[in-house]
Amino acid sequence: MNAFQNVRKHNMLALASTLGRKSYSALASRKFFVGGNWKCNPQSLKEATSLLNSLNESKAMAATSTEVVVATPHVFLEHAKSMAGNSFEVSAQDCSLQGLGAFTGEISPNMLSEMGVRYTIVGHSERRTYQKESDELIAKKCKYAQSQGITVIGCIGELLEEREANKTMDVLERQLQAYANEMESWDKFVLAYEPVWAIGTVS
Repeated sequence: MNAFQNVRKHNMLALASTLGRKSYSALASRKFFVGGNWKCNPQSLKEATSLLNSLNESKAMAATSTEVVVATPHVFLEHAKSMAGNSFEVSAQDCSLQGLGAFTGEISPNMLSEMGVRYTIVGHSERRTYQKESDELIAKKCKYAQSQGITVIGCIGELLEEREANKTMDVLERQLQAYANEMESWDKFVLAYEPVWAIGTVS
């Protein structure tokens, strides 16, 4: 066993320990998943339509062994949903942790479910950094979204300073444990590992 295999084996065992063997097996046995996050792009509906048309025209979209999900800005969700057909699914980039009410600026999972949006991202590193979202708040978002029938794309990932301090697995286990503390089932959960230090780099 080489060094990489040894590290990978340690990481997978740690992950299985955090999730529980049954939950880990459920995640590991799924169809190959590819997700694309548009973040705060593009500027116009015309550009969004062009991107969605490109997806529909791609031969790769015909692969039945891969699940493709596109996370558009909220303003394009309904349009993207109308264009998706059977080629891909549409995801929100975030959601609130409660239902309807006096929550200015929030997007409720109830609304997403009513629109037929089957996925939402929670816990993205940019939300953790810029909006100071905690592990616990993110896990509560996840729980409520799932209660509305939405599959959650739950993000985890370490910062550069955490990686350099050899704290990667400690961080990932902490973030995973927060999800595990709130969820009753992992059937509607996709785990997205995104090392923050690697975003926008060639590292």
